[in-house]
Amino acid sequence: MDEFLISICILSLNHLDITRNCLDSLMKTEFPGNTEIILVDNGSTDETPNWLLEFQHKFSKDNLRILLILNRENRGCTGGRNQACKLATGKYIVILDNDVEIIQNDWLKKLLSFYETQKNIGIVGPKMLFPDPPHKIQQIGLGVTKNGKIGYWGQGKDRNDPEYSRIREFQGYPAACWFLSSHLFHEFGYFDDIYYPVNLEDVDFCYRIREKGYRIMYYPDVEMFHHEHVTTRNTQDLSFIRVTLKNGQTFKERWRHMFEQENGMQLEDIYWEH
Repeated sequence: MDEFLISICILSLNHLDITRNCLDSLMKTEFPGNTEIILVDNGSTDETPNWLLEFQHKFSKDNLRILLILNRENRGCTGGRNQACKLATGKYIVILDNDVEIIQNDWLKKLLSFYETQKNIGIVGPKMLFPDPPHKIQQIGLGVTKNGKIGYWGQGKDRNDPEYSRIREFQGYPAACWFLSSHLFHEFGYFDDIYYPVNLEDVDFCYRIREKGYRIMYYPDVEMFHHEHVTTRNTQDLSFIRVTLKNGQTFKERWRHMFEQENGMQLEDIYWEH
């Protein structure tokens, strides 16, 4: 029997204001059962480690365990997420970026309820919104063209547009917020370090489980704000363009046999690309 129902895994690297905003909003959640929060700091050089220690001390209790790992160096998004997920004991795992802001207290209950009613479900994600008014859609899932280009569905569209307010299935969903069963990691492995330090490791995992028949679902009744790419955009010594090109080529070579055969995203659908 699992010790916890849900394990929430969050990775941080500097930008304390962003991490604080995420965790402060997270603590307003109505947790549906025993929950653990696993925090992995990837070698922050600001006040983030000290603040996380204070956060752990303040909020840890019997039905809410907070586990904190302070890395001495940056192990990348792949390595840091894998650290957290391998330590998770919950039946379900939530991967949450530290630049996400929770705006619904019952978000976790809703995702859990939806997940448990679906067949062959792998990952479910919420409606991600831009944090600035009028809070247009940042993304509801991702698509891949027959040429292997990747884009976000719904970006820039109205928050209440009926087209983006229904349950849908997609080729993938960015790991800014994933709700999934922990057995998927045990069965199919974790994020592949070939995508170190970041970018497309999440799309690769989506394709890995989809190849085995699991579905990637979008659930519009849960909404969140996403201050996207705050950490990666400001990481020293990280050439985001170079890494994107390298990882994009790896993804295309590995999954061409799938996306070339899919009725996926068209070039005219792409509002923003990785």
